[in-house]
Amino acid sequence: MSNRNAIRIGNAEVGNGGATFVVIELGVTHGNDEELAATMIREAKRAGADAVKCEVINPDRLVAADYRDRLEYSYVAYSGKKVVENYYNLIRQVTMPLEMLARLKRYADELQMPFFGTAFDFESVDFLKSIGSCAIKLASPEIVQFPLLDHAVRSGLPVLLDSGKATTVEIGAAVSRARLQDGAAVVVMHNPSGYPAADKDVHLRMIPTLQNAFDVPVGLSCHSRGSSVSFAAVGIGADVIEKPVTDDNTQDGDEHIFSLNIGEIAPFVATIRQLDLAKGMANRDPELALETDHQRNTYRQSLVAVRDMKAGNRITREDFRFARPGWGILAADGEKAIGRTIIRSIRADHTIHWQDLAPADAVPSNKAKP
Repeated sequence: MSNRNAIRIGNAEVGNGGATFVVIELGVTHGNDEELAATMIREAKRAGADAVKCEVINPDRLVAADYRDRLEYSYVAYSGKKVVENYYNLIRQVTMPLEMLARLKRYADELQMPFFGTAFDFESVDFLKSIGSCAIKLASPEIVQFPLLDHAVRSGLPVLLDSGKATTVEIGAAVSRARLQDGAAVVVMHNPSGYPAADKDVHLRMIPTLQNAFDVPVGLSCHSRGSSVSFAAVGIGADVIEKPVTDDNTQDGDEHIFSLNIGEIAPFVATIRQLDLAKGMANRDPELALETDHQRNTYRQSLVAVRDMKAGNRITREDFRFARPGWGILAADGEKAIGRTIIRSIRADHTIHWQDLAPADAVPSNKAKP
């Protein structure tokens, strides 16, 4: 795989086609329960995830006063019912106080678990920087909010950009804008719309498209139910997988329906690690070169005599069939053997070797020389 402008998040290299960077999102499913959020961090660490992510929201800064009673947000609950809520009230319910976030960061540090967050304003970027966040993420609507993007890049931390409903042109503009800052480290997160995202709206093929278009690591912010879409994204080459977690994904609250249950984190991460190994190399010839022809040809097929053949006769196509192992004349070379003179007798059902035949231009021993 290509080395897509690899960056570092914490101690991990992201974007060189190696191990997938797995992010477990605390997001909005913690119910402002600090002990539950700490459990999510602890289980993510135990499972071998690479980082955990929070959201740093100030509802009064995020929503203008004249729209606080009018801006609506919709999602599908576990029951299948479409829920429409007042956006301002919803984010007030799921917003963690900064003091709690700082404590959770310190707990993550104790576990040596990289911790970062989504910032929605300048102050949130500064807060994340101040507590030692390993990266900054911007939500999909902020991909076109260049002043905030500039501020996040100037923090010196890697910046993950959710793409959401942004066009390819808008994504490219954001990547180009970030690269105006020397040393900018950017990851584009393919972020299918929908809570949860419908399968037909996921478009995983966008991941290699964005990788090739912008030469940056590209991941998936998974809003699909279950794990299969995340696993498919790993198979198609995603550099990062982000998945939210909850204590009960049958709850009728925002994002629970497409979250992992806490007990599912470990098998989720283990499967991604298995897929990382299975992806292997884009060109395995160097690995195959370490094997001998003898090893590679063990279960290929060779020419095998269909009857006893005496020295001095020419070999014809009717004289041989094919059988394992491929330690004689390989089936692919059978045509090269036709017409050659047998120089030592070959028994029926025995493998034919090149040593049994004269060179192609040799004169048969049973014919007189001119």
